[in-house]
Amino acid sequence: MDHSRHRLQKVVAIVLAWLTPYRSLGVAPVIRAFLQRADIDAVACRKLLDHGLVWLRAGVRRGSDVGPELCALLEDDRLPDPDRAALIRSALDWLEAGRMYPSTGRVLHRLLSTDGCPPELRPRMIAVARWWAAEGPAEHPALSRVIGTLLPTDSVAAAATPLLERLRSQPDTQSAPAILLRLLMRYEELTQDQARTAVTLAFTWLDSHPEHEAFSSALGPLLRVPDLPSARLQRAIRLGCAALLARPNDHGLMAVMLSRLDGLTRDQARSLADISLRWLACHGGKVQRPVLASFLTRPDLTVEQAHIGIDIALNHLSTDRSSKVRSVLSGVLRHPALDEGRRSRAIDSALRWLQEHGMLPKARLVIEGLLILPALSPSQRVHAMRLADCWLTRHGELPFADHLRSTLDAETLHDASREQLGADSGPSARC
Repeated sequence: MDHSRHRLQKVVAIVLAWLTPYRSLGVAPVIRAFLQRADIDAVACRKLLDHGLVWLRAGVRRGSDVGPELCALLEDDRLPDPDRAALIRSALDWLEAGRMYPSTGRVLHRLLSTDGCPPELRPRMIAVARWWAAEGPAEHPALSRVIGTLLPTDSVAAAATPLLERLRSQPDTQSAPAILLRLLMRYEELTQDQARTAVTLAFTWLDSHPEHEAFSSALGPLLRVPDLPSARLQRAIRLGCAALLARPNDHGLMAVMLSRLDGLTRDQARSLADISLRWLACHGGKVQRPVLASFLTRPDLTVEQAHIGIDIALNHLSTDRSSKVRSVLSGVLRHPALDEGRRSRAIDSALRWLQEHGMLPKARLVIEGLLILPALSPSQRVHAMRLADCWLTRHGELPFADHLRSTLDAETLHDASREQLGADSGPSARC
C-alpha cells in the first residue's frame, strides 16, 4: 500500500506497539514486510530488531519453533555486523537444541548463505549443518539446498562421509538423487574411496529408479565424471538411452544425453537426435532452450537433422528475447550446417539480441560467433567489432576475455582498420 509519510509513520507506530516482546510466534510475515520497506527509518528498524532478539532468546529457552522469525530477520542485509553476529548466535543456540522443526532446514540454508558470520561461530555453523544433513528428515525440501551450500563452505571430504552413509542406509528416500547430484558435482574434491563409493551408489540408484523424475539429475554429473572407466561410461549411456526411450518427453533427460558428445554409438546418436527433433517440433517456450542448446553442439548430426534443428532454433529466437537464449544463439552461429539461406536470419537474431544484452559477461560467445561468420556485410562487421571493443572495455579483465580479444584482432587485420571502429557506418554500438 502506498502511504503518505505521515500515515506510514502512524502505521509503523501501530505495528511496533503490536509487536511486543511477548508476541513471539507467527509474526514472520510482518517482520519481513516491515524490513523490506526502504522508507521505514533506521530507528524503527532498530526497535524491531531489539524486539526480535528478545523473542529469540525466549523462544530458544522454551524450545519454540522460531525458525520463520529467524529467517525473516536474517534476510535483512542492512543489519550492522554486531547485530548480525547476535542473530547468528541466537540461531545456532536454537539449532543446537537438536529439535527437528519444519523450518530447521530453511534456517540452516539461510545461515550458510549469509555473509558476515564471525569466524569464531563458523565451526558451530558447519557442525550443526553436518548433523542436520546426516540426520534431518530425508524428505525435507530444504535438504538439497542445505547440502548444496554446505559442501562449498566445508571440507568436502569431511562433509561427504555422513552423506555417503546416509545414501547407503536410505537409498530410496526422496533426497537420494539430490545428495548424489551434490556429491558427484564435487567429485574431484572427494577422496578416492569416497569417489568410488559415490559412483557405485549412483549406478545402484539409477538401476533401481529408471522412471524416477530426478533420474537425469543423478545421471548428468555421473556422465561428467572425468576418469570414469569406458565400461562404466557405456553402462551409464545405455541407462540414459533406455530411460529416454521409455520417457521421450523428459526434456531434462534429453538435454543431459544430448550434451554427452562422445561415447554414443552411431545408432544411439541417430535415435537420440530423432527423439529430440520430435519433441522440439511439439514443444515451444523456454523449455526448448536447454534441449536446443545441447542439440546444436552435437557433431554427429546428419545435415538434414542439423537443418531441422537450426530452423526450430531460429523460430524460437524470433520470439524469445531473453538473455538465457545465448547458448542457443551461439550454437546456431557456430554450426557448420548454417547455410547461406539461414545465415541472414541468424545474423538478424544475433544483432537484435546483442542490442539488448550485448554488454553482459556471457554475451562474449555470441559476439565471437558473429565475428567469425563470413557473410556479414561491411556495416554489420564494423558494428560487431565495435560491440566486441565495448565488451572488452567493460569486461577485459575476465579470464576468458583473451579469446574474444584474439578474435577481434584477427578480424581487425582482415577486414577493417582500428579507425573504422569509430566510424558512423551501420548501427551504433555504445559502450
